[in-house]
Amino acid sequence: MPRKKRDERLNLTVEETLKRQFEVVCAWKGVSMSEGAQQALADWVQKNASPELLNALQNKPNDEPPVAPVAGGKVKRGKGSEE
Repeated sequence: MPRKKRDERLNLTVEETLKRQFEVVCAWKGVSMSEGAQQALADWVQKNASPELLNALQNKPNDEPPVAPVAGGKVKRGKGSEE
């Protein structure tokens, strides 16, 4: 049985003017700031991640630690371990 998707909290620090602009645009579009942020993050990830990385992330169980490439072609998983 597939795991149910869950929402997680993300705390960001942004410049005051950008935050105010974001608040106004979200209100103007009739969406919550959470909805606007989720869409902006999803758009950024789609624009900046390689198709291979997106595919690997979609096929990874949620309970596995995140994978990040490091120098030298190694892969860093979670906190401090390298392969």
